[in-house]
Amino acid sequence: MARRPSPASSLSKPELAPGERIILAKAANLIINSGDFGMDPIEGAAGRRSMMRGLGDESLGGRLYLTNRRIVFQTHAMNRLLGTVPIPLKSLTSFTDVSFGLSKMMKLEWDNESCVFVVWGIPRLLKEIEAARNSPESRAS
Repeated sequence: MARRPSPASSLSKPELAPGERIILAKAANLIINSGDFGMDPIEGAAGRRSMMRGLGDESLGGRLYLTNRRIVFQTHAMNRLLGTVPIPLKSLTSFTDVSFGLSKMMKLEWDNESCVFVVWGIPRLLKEIEAARNSPESRAS
């Protein structure tokens, strides 16, 4: 029987532009609405929990990278939907802690788009995003 790769082994660092560097990397989940991607919702407790909160019906596991120019989320191979979400720091209009209870979540807004990540260590992450966004390096990109 063939084994699927473990989530950790299927992740590689994002491709970086010249002068771009990774500041912080964290395990994270991106909350999505599966219908937005032409997929049926997953049955079971995980989907129902997210739907009840009005956030989406599926979470994509992966890694969230903060660079000196952007935020990049890369899914791992254990998801139904695979891909990368790049968000330029200069496009961010809002980044906030929307946690409640034990669910640690951060909402990002940019160019009339938004997304919610489940991620630990939000206070530090928000401080690092603010510092990177205000650095001359992020504005030069």
